[in-house]
Amino acid sequence: MKKISNKERLRIKLLNLQHLNNQKAKNRPTYHLGMPQKLSLFNSKFRDNVLRNIEKMQMKHASRQCCFIDFNKVDTLMPDGTIHFLHQLAKLPSLNIKGRTAQAPIVKSMLSKLGVHNRMGIPSFEFKHRVVDNWYYMMGETADFGDEFIEIQNALHEVLNDPDEEFIVSTAISEAVSNVVHHGYDKNSNYKKWLLFVGISDTRCDIIISDLGMTIPKTAPKSLGEKIKDSLQIKWSEKADADRIELATTWRKSSTNDSHRGKGFDNIIQVKEVRSDTYIHVLSRRGAWSSEQGKRSYANPVNGTIVYWSIPVKNSLSSVNS
Repeated sequence: MKKISNKERLRIKLLNLQHLNNQKAKNRPTYHLGMPQKLSLFNSKFRDNVLRNIEKMQMKHASRQCCFIDFNKVDTLMPDGTIHFLHQLAKLPSLNIKGRTAQAPIVKSMLSKLGVHNRMGIPSFEFKHRVVDNWYYMMGETADFGDEFIEIQNALHEVLNDPDEEFIVSTAISEAVSNVVHHGYDKNSNYKKWLLFVGISDTRCDIIISDLGMTIPKTAPKSLGEKIKDSLQIKWSEKADADRIELATTWRKSSTNDSHRGKGFDNIIQVKEVRSDTYIHVLSRRGAWSSEQGKRSYANPVNGTIVYWSIPVKNSLSSVNS
């Protein structure tokens, strides 16, 4: 009998090891993550489910396990929850996910357009609908938007149709992104991307700036805290997240020499002056503030910040798409 060489013996060991690893991969459980009826972070009923699923995605990514994300029951994609989920998914490019898509054709088409179907290995689905056609998003790491912003800029031009209003909204978007770039992330963070979303319906234009950074309650400046403490006789350290967000968002007396996360909020608030019935929402960590509904606190934190404008539109989408 011919003696096996050391080289051949090593090759057999490597093949056996590869087979063993493949068997382990097959036997690893796939975790089922059922998404709620509505992807929303403002609504407590759905928020906890969305955030729990994101947390599980992060855990499975760290342990290199597969996730099965089930959108079967989803009938509504709210911009806030959808964009935060999309941003978190983009942060986990090597996460192995499978899944089941939604039954609702608009939601199903949206998931394809946002690239979720591609990540799950599901065939693309197209359903012609003006709402689907008028969802746009882009991601970046610097304050330079580049050519990718042109499509969004054109869409805003069509629905706002007023140079002054366009200037206010564009300035607010630029300032919000600049805030993220300069103050939103820890300087040592490996991930520093922002996500810009614009969605246009028959009645409203929704704009979101999302980041997955240190959150407003954490990055709100000490100088702002001192000013508020001096003027209102309160302790900044004792304020809840919702209080900090409200104060950082609405405080409009910051020095032009200040350099902090709240400096650009004057421009963010100014969007409300574009048109009556414009809403502004800011959501970060365990708090939220709305220009219409005020403050709100939550038990589970959002690891990031969402700045959300909802502006009434004058033109119908039929005229925009004609």
